[in-house]
Parts: sequence; C-alpha cells; structure tokens
Amino acid sequence: NAPRHKATLSLSGFNPRRGLSSNLRVRWVNGFPVHAGVFRRDVPTYVVLDAGLSWQPASIPAITWSLTASNLLDHRHYEFAGTPKLGRLVLTRLQYDF
Repeated sequence: NAPRHKATLSLSGFNPRRGLSSNLRVRWVNGFPVHAGVFRRDVPTYVVLDAGLSWQPASIPAITWSLTASNLLDHRHYEFAGTPKLGRLVLTRLQYDF
C-alpha cells in the first residue's frame, strides 16, 4: 500500500539583504497497487511541483509573511485509494515572533 520508488529534488534560495527566501521542489512517486479493506485501486505514477516564498522585512524583523503552493501546476492525481483527486493548494501565513 505504498510506492516502492519515490524521489524529490529541491532548490532553495535566500537573499538576506532583502529578507527573501524561496524554494522549489519536484516530487515523483511511482505508481503502486492499493489493497486496503474495500479499497482496491492502482494509484498511477505522478509528478508534482511545489513552490514557496517568504519575506521578513528588515524594518520589522519579528514579522514573516509566506506563500506556499503545493501542486503548483494543478496536476490532478490520487495519492491513495478511496481519496479524492488532489489539485493545487495555495496557503499564505503571517507570523509574528515575540
């Protein structure tokens, strides 16, 4: 009930002068059969691209704003049997450290 092969490649960058950091990640998961109770399905191979960006302004270093996109290209896919197809998910966060 799990893929035998999977891989991830990621790149990260940071610009301390501007308080910016970013990341880009490619995830590949090989297809696999699922036999869990009443669920019987072959999950096909899928590849997704994730990206993130965060900013910490120099004038207010306690604040960090971030934006994260999972499955950036909106490749609809199953990750397990009995689950709906997943698409793009975009999240933002404002954090204050004290």
